Amino acid sequence: MTAPLGLENKAQRGIFITYMGLWVSYGLLNELAKRQSVRFNSACAVVIQSLLKLVLASYMYLTSDTQVTEPLATRIRFMLTQAQEHRKLLLLYFIPSGLYVIYDVLSYINLRAFDAATYFLLLQFRLVVTGVLHQAMFSKRLNRNQWVSLGVTTMGCAIKTLGTQDPNGSAKLGAHGNAPTLMAYGLLLVQMLSSTFAGVYNEVLLKKQASIPVNLQNVFMYIDSIVCTMGMLALGLTGQTAQEALTITNFSVLLSPYVLPMVLIMSFIGVVTSLFLKQLDSIRKAIASALELVFLPLLSSVLFGQPITLYTAAAVCFVGFGVYIYSLPVEATGLPQYAKVASDEQVQDESDSVDTTVAVNESSSTSKSA
Repeated sequence: MTAPLGLENKAQRGIFITYMGLWVSYGLLNELAKRQSVRFNSACAVVIQSLLKLVLASYMYLTSDTQVTEPLATRIRFMLTQAQEHRKLLLLYFIPSGLYVIYDVLSYINLRAFDAATYFLLLQFRLVVTGVLHQAMFSKRLNRNQWVSLGVTTMGCAIKTLGTQDPNGSAKLGAHGNAPTLMAYGLLLVQMLSSTFAGVYNEVLLKKQASIPVNLQNVFMYIDSIVCTMGMLALGLTGQTAQEALTITNFSVLLSPYVLPMVLIMSFIGVVTSLFLKQLDSIRKAIASALELVFLPLLSSVLFGQPITLYTAAAVCFVGFGVYIYSLPVEATGLPQYAKVASDEQVQDESDSVDTTVAVNESSSTSKSA
């Protein structure tokens, strides 16, 4: 029997469950922080998370990919030497890092052009875009079941998002009370492409540079992320400058018991994401995000007493069915396979094959003369 989502071994299943569990935990903690009226600066949190990711990736590289018996200074020099040797890859990681910065900037802009429900509804089509980009960049066609699964899962995410729309009919208006313009829809498309292309391109780098340790590639990714994030703050692209975001007050809020676990979880998610893309792919990463979208309200109903709506129940059915379709084997369409006959039947089989050949030749000559 085919394993669900093609998770054939314990390592793949462990990575998938860990990735999804971390995101669900982050969502639950975020809901708890909102209920406690705890507010924090997202730009400050992103900078701290990037620094923690860099420290974690460096630690994992120094302890897993170098000689542990060597002095720490020697191992650090070796890591710097490797970074110098693979500086081209370090520069290539500016592509996904920069695209993620573009995604963050456009999310700030688009949330003001659209209402939240419409914004998140349209973002669900990232699943289909991920399939298209993954197929193009890896020159590997997705099978029928995978496409149907992505479509059904997208429908489930859309249904879940529809359940959050404003019943008073304001869903078509942005934050300023105006209908979104054609330019706004174009920017939303750019935002979707930035996120999906960054994820797929990150997978390309991890798999096509397999000789370079994942931990070192993570170091490159987070160095570039810090540079891009600081550049974004320096230019004020998120509506605030570095001086406004990186204050003592904002840092102290991140140390609160409601926010600090969220920062730590996001730091671990960065490392787990690289392992996910290395061992699995962007398609199943998108499906894991869809599963998180339906598991989160179910757990919120248990922990916070939130009611389960009909939209949520329908979304669970659609996403679950999408995962089931993805796991179905695809029927082979190649040539039929024939079983070998016993040795005492081979003489009769050869005689039959000669008669068949003669019949075929006669039929062929008849068709040609016609």
